[in-house]
Amino acid sequence: MDKGHRTWKFIGIALLVVIVGASLFIFLNYVGVLIAALAMAYISYPIARFLVRGDTRPGWRFLLASFASVLLIIIPLLLSLFYALDYSLKWLIQNLPAIESGRFIADLKTTLTALGLGVLSERIASEVGKLIGSFATRLSTAVLNPTWVIGLFVKIVLFFIAAFYFVYEGPQFKRFIDTHVTKRDQFLKEILYSFNKICYSLFVSHFFTSIIVTAIAAIGFWIILRPTLIFLGILSILIFVVAFLPVIGPWLLYVPLALWQIALVPGGYTRGLAIFVFGVLFLTLIPDLYIRPKLVARGSEIHPLLFIIGFFGGEVLFGLKGVILGPLLLGLAQGIVMLYVRKRHILKELIEHF
Repeated sequence: MDKGHRTWKFIGIALLVVIVGASLFIFLNYVGVLIAALAMAYISYPIARFLVRGDTRPGWRFLLASFASVLLIIIPLLLSLFYALDYSLKWLIQNLPAIESGRFIADLKTTLTALGLGVLSERIASEVGKLIGSFATRLSTAVLNPTWVIGLFVKIVLFFIAAFYFVYEGPQFKRFIDTHVTKRDQFLKEILYSFNKICYSLFVSHFFTSIIVTAIAAIGFWIILRPTLIFLGILSILIFVVAFLPVIGPWLLYVPLALWQIALVPGGYTRGLAIFVFGVLFLTLIPDLYIRPKLVARGSEIHPLLFIIGFFGGEVLFGLKGVILGPLLLGLAQGIVMLYVRKRHILKELIEHF
C-alpha cells in the first residue's frame, strides 16, 4: 500500500512538472507580446477610468469603457506603424538602384573623406554598406515568405485581447488583494503594490518620453531640413513609432535620414551631419539618460542610475524584452530593500507568525 502510494505520488509530481513546463513554454513564446500588452493597459487604464468616472466595478459599463480605451490607443498606433513601414518600403525601393550599384557607398565615402575622416571613411562606408545589404536581404526574405503575416496577425490579436483583459480585470485583482491578503502576508501585499507602482511609472513615462522626443524631433527637423508640413508630419509619426518601440529607438530614423542627405542629396552633407549630431544628442542621449529616468523616478522612486543600468543591461541579458524586464527587476529589488528598511516590522511579524 505504501509502495503504491509513493508510485502515485511520483506520477502526480511528474505530471505537475510536465504541465508547468509546457505552460511556461507556451507563455515564453508570447512573453514579449504580454509585456507590450501590459504596457498598453497601464496607458489605457486612465482613459477607461475617466470614461466611467472612477466606477471600475465589473459590469457592461466598465467592460465597454475598457474596450474603447484600448482601441483609442492601439488603432492609431497600429495605423501609424503600418503607414511608417509602407513609407519606409517605398523609400527603400526608390533608392535601391543607387544602393545596389554601389553609388550610395561611393558617395558616402567621398563625403566622409571631405569631412576629414581620412582612412576611417572607407571603413565606415563599408560597414554601412554591409548593414544596408543585410537589412535589404532580410526585408526581401520577409516579403517573399508570407507565413510571417499569419504570425504577426496572431500577435496583434493576442496583444489587443491581453491589453483589454489587463485593463478590465486590473481593478478586480487589486480589490482581491485588498480583501483576501491577511496580515501575515502584508509584506507580499506591499511588494505587489510596489510592482504596480513601478509598472505604471515605467510604462507611462515611456509613453510621455516618446511624445517629448517627437516634439523635439519635429522642431529639429523643421530647423535643419525646412520640409513641407506633410513631410514633417510623416517624420513626426515615424519618430513617435520608433521612439515608442523599445531598443529600436529614434536612431532607426535619424541615422538613415542623415546618410541619405550625406550620400544621395547634392550638397546635403552639412544637413546630414547636423541631423546625425542632433539625433545623437537630443533624440538618444538626453532622453535615455535624463528625461526617461527622471520621469520614472518621479512616479516610482527608482533611482535614475538603476533605471539606466536596467535599461541597457536588461537588453543584453533578455533581448528586446529586457529593456522592460531590466528596469522592472532592479526597481523591484530596490523596492524590496526599501520595504525592509521602512517596514521591517511587518517582515518580523511574519517570521514570528511561523
